Amino acid sequence: MIVCSNLSQPWVPDLLKGALRYAESRGMTVAITGRDVGNTVYIRAIERAHPFAVLFDSSYIPMEDRRVCDRLQIAYSALSLDGSASQEVDEYRIDDWRTGFIAGQYLMGLGHKRMAVIAGPNSVPCNAARVNGFRSALGREHLALPSRWIRFTDGWMEAGRKAALELLSDPEPIRPTAVFSTSDTQAIGVLSAARQLNIDVPSRLSLLGCDDIRSDEHVDPPLTTFRHPVSQMVSDAFRRMELHGQEFSSSPAAPQSRVSTYEARLIPRGSCATAPSRAGVDEIKAV
Repeated sequence: MIVCSNLSQPWVPDLLKGALRYAESRGMTVAITGRDVGNTVYIRAIERAHPFAVLFDSSYIPMEDRRVCDRLQIAYSALSLDGSASQEVDEYRIDDWRTGFIAGQYLMGLGHKRMAVIAGPNSVPCNAARVNGFRSALGREHLALPSRWIRFTDGWMEAGRKAALELLSDPEPIRPTAVFSTSDTQAIGVLSAARQLNIDVPSRLSLLGCDDIRSDEHVDPPLTTFRHPVSQMVSDAFRRMELHGQEFSSSPAAPQSRVSTYEARLIPRGSCATAPSRAGVDEIKAV
């Protein structure tokens, strides 16, 4: 069974794909519910289904949910897509630092030296990790990521648009030639800002997103981004939980929880290109 924090989240179809793939191989069925349908509703759904295992799509698992699973002897684990740490439960997460690092390497490989970052809230661990990884990649090549070219926002599309309008307001010789957005939602906002400023993507500005949401292939140009192996993470989680059930039945000691880390995959599309020829300032020093 899958319990989502919100059934409208863009990763829900991938959660279902992974669960259905595993269930089919084991002759099982899949149930899904969401906390957004109401507290008593989703709790009753767990009790009615009485599955062998529950996967939560958030590292935050309320004590009430834990008690229900413990009372019914249901194995459970957490999928952490925001980088938050869970406690005393198996956790499956993305290596967000490496995502940022690869993003930096990719843009530098295209010849970019003036790069900016638009990120979601700094309080969300995945955003901070992606920014730090990006900064580390640039640092290895002795390139600076100016503090004024790092913008933390609320993570929504309009916030990405407004941040990009500010970042791209300088004349071409000194403005960024590439932007890494820690979410595709914000990256689409950056595309909107570029059109508003008559900056062509990708010939004058390369744009790299993260998350591979469904609309990425349909924006103009299609967005280069990172795809998270959510389906594989889900399949691995249920496989491990089924093993947990066997371990619980053969030993009074609960298996030790662990963290499994996965690497996002770069999906090149049309929003990134080689850096435009430099007409002035070659590098901007950190401020």
